[in-house]
Amino acid sequence: MRGTIIALIGTAFILGAILVNLGYVALPVQQIENIAGGPPMPIGVGGWVKDNNSQYAEDGVVVTVENLDLQAVGTRATQNGYYGVGIDANNGDRIYVHAEYGGLVCKRTFYADTTLVTHWCNLTINEIPGDDTNDTGNNTLWWNVLLKWNYWLFIPGVTILVSGLALESHDGKKKKTRTRETETGKTSTRSIEKFVDNLDR
Repeated sequence: MRGTIIALIGTAFILGAILVNLGYVALPVQQIENIAGGPPMPIGVGGWVKDNNSQYAEDGVVVTVENLDLQAVGTRATQNGYYGVGIDANNGDRIYVHAEYGGLVCKRTFYADTTLVTHWCNLTINEIPGDDTNDTGNNTLWWNVLLKWNYWLFIPGVTILVSGLALESHDGKKKKTRTRETETGKTSTRSIEKFVDNLDR
């Protein structure tokens, strides 16, 4: 019983870690990392922009750059087929770049590296909006989300769960041993009583 209770507590910790990583429960992990690493630093994101014919996009195509961890957003219109956007970021933040042109879109996601002056992110706008098969930005984003999970939050829950299961297994073996000893004792007692009865006769 003790092991079962401990295992349930461990399971609750694991569920809590999942909720925290999914963002349903607030835990200032990012804030702690930001404090430890200092304030956000401005980074540059830039590159060329081409259409589905591999031609440079005309001037005025708006490119949006988002920091998904800090909720910071920057935009810039293309000039001569190029764009450049400055945005605040901490090392390892997820940066999401997207643009739309001629009814098509392009989406890209990468990690910020504050040691770089410029993050080169070239865009070829040739994807159908809402077409998940071509939405490489979304696919990369979900992969990055999994990579950014704080897996150390699972360590206490897994440790408690394993300890509880081990204790439950140990208690179960002890219970079986006691049961056998009790049954053996009862058998011995019956044998002695039967022997005494035979002597009295």
